[in-house]
Amino acid sequence: MAENTANEIKSPEHLSTVYNLKHDYYLREGNYQLALDNYKQHRALQDSVKGIMEASNYMDIRLGHEQNKSSLRMRQIEANIKMEQQKKRLITLLARAIFIVSAIIIALLCYGYHLRKRSNKILKKMERTRSDFFTNITHELRTPLTVIQVLNRQMQQKKDLTDKEKTAFRAAIDRQSNNLLTLVNQLLDVAKLKRGSEEPQWKQGDVVGFLQMAAETFRFYASEKEVALMFYSDLDVIEMDFIPSYIDKIVSNLLSNAIKHTDAGGKIDFVVTHEQCSNTISICINDTGEGIPQKDLKYIFDFFYQSQETKNHSGTGIGLAFTKMMVLKMKGKIEVESELGKGSIFTVTLPLRNKKASHILPLNEDERSFSALSANNEIFTESYKETKDMDNEVSTVNPLVLIVEDNRDIALYIKSLLMYKYNIITARNGKEGLEEAERCIPDLVITDLMMPLKDGYQLVSEMKQNRLLNHIPIIMITAKATDVDRIKSLSYGVEAFIQKPFQEQELLIRIENIFENRRILKERYMNTITRSNSENKLDNDANLEFLQIITSIIHSEINNPELNSSYLADKMAMSISQLSRKINGITGYSTISYVLKLKLNKAKKMLADESILISEVSDACGFYDASYFSRIFKKEFGVSPSHYQKMPTLIS
Repeated sequence: MAENTANEIKSPEHLSTVYNLKHDYYLREGNYQLALDNYKQHRALQDSVKGIMEASNYMDIRLGHEQNKSSLRMRQIEANIKMEQQKKRLITLLARAIFIVSAIIIALLCYGYHLRKRSNKILKKMERTRSDFFTNITHELRTPLTVIQVLNRQMQQKKDLTDKEKTAFRAAIDRQSNNLLTLVNQLLDVAKLKRGSEEPQWKQGDVVGFLQMAAETFRFYASEKEVALMFYSDLDVIEMDFIPSYIDKIVSNLLSNAIKHTDAGGKIDFVVTHEQCSNTISICINDTGEGIPQKDLKYIFDFFYQSQETKNHSGTGIGLAFTKMMVLKMKGKIEVESELGKGSIFTVTLPLRNKKASHILPLNEDERSFSALSANNEIFTESYKETKDMDNEVSTVNPLVLIVEDNRDIALYIKSLLMYKYNIITARNGKEGLEEAERCIPDLVITDLMMPLKDGYQLVSEMKQNRLLNHIPIIMITAKATDVDRIKSLSYGVEAFIQKPFQEQELLIRIENIFENRRILKERYMNTITRSNSENKLDNDANLEFLQIITSIIHSEINNPELNSSYLADKMAMSISQLSRKINGITGYSTISYVLKLKLNKAKKMLADESILISEVSDACGFYDASYFSRIFKKEFGVSPSHYQKMPTLIS
């Protein structure tokens, strides 16, 4: 049974043991033959097992050797892999280092490039600013010098000047001299303030009264431009340590700028506030002017800086920078808020007490002279005469003449010939001339032919096609005096063609003739309007067509007491001043006077019917008060409404 089991499991060792046991058994039984056979099988199996064991040992040794070789190879491979990994890591680190260094180098190069570009931009800006400053300062200096020179030459050459003319010429020279002196003094003040070479004179006194005097000094000039200037203070008296000359110039610069950049009908609030918590005073000047672009606000207090939006205003670019310097000298601060088209707010904050001043004297009444303000106002007045934007009550004493000339000397010479008989505005090219014409609606335009941006032909053509400007007569002055140019100019619609150089009397006579012809034409227009029914079509004339439109609007609202220039300007898509200048240019009346003229003419027609009450006529024609209507009617027609109603046929 054991033999069968050994055979089943195929175990030579167990089978060899079985045969050895059987050998021992048959040997004890005496069966030597079976004992021998089993012994042989035992030995054979034992040798087989031994061979197998030896083979197994050999295989074990071989496998162990191979395993050792494999282990050694694996270790070598691992070492190689590790070395490769280290190489790759080193290469990666090196690549990263190279990349980082390259990035740093590129960044430095880019930074250097941008820095150089920025530096070049700053240098160019500084150069442009410096150039603009010298250009502006040259213009500011040259203008009064040229006017002084021209007027002085005329006084020397013209022996027949009247005492009145001589007085006017001397007054102009004196005014221009003061302008020149003020500008030079301002430049010197800036230099002194920068060097700190002059010790400021601190005084103690009522700053509210001091500032209120400043507001009053400027109030006349603001009213001349039809700008409302209002002064407010939360306290009647504020005792303060301040430098009068600095406050003088600060207020002068801020108020003159506010008035210069505020159109007719605008408002300027001058507000003084005592801040108890910080023991400071706040001076706020708030205007409804043209405003400052946001991009310019951070540069507005830089020396020589001028906004591109306001380049048409004359100036040196030092006023606000000088103002900031003076504010800082008094340990204060100045801030600005502005929105283009809505206005600006300049706020100056100053401490009430100056701790560092060793000795502060009381403010004397004599020190409230506002010399800088007065001088600055003379500059402002002169500038304002050139840019005056007349509103609904247009002055008819002195017609407004626009001189469009790129040669400043010639423009100044023409201006010197006309400035005492006419209000003058100037433009340096056709583009600027068209803008000024639309803004001011002049009574006459004198233009050169050869100009940058737009020449004289383009200017004349665009004016004649513009409903706002087509009534304005134009004189062409040019060095190009061929027959072709003369005929072409006349075909464009100019009233007169004058060759350079020209005799001043020729220009003056031409202007007088044009205005006389215009006066006759205005009378014809008014007769046509007042004698025609507003519904009838008039002659094919652009000016009459314009009057027909505005007259129809007035007649439709004639019983409205609130009918005013603003309403009519909105209806005609014009500004109040543009409408007033347009109506004045065609009829010789301001907007309000023209409306009143139409109301009175309608009243005169209604009074022809004796059954209508005068109060009914007054209401129908838009008058608040019948007694006021009677006074106006009598002033216009020489008789009261009641007398006229009794004898209408006797009144022309």
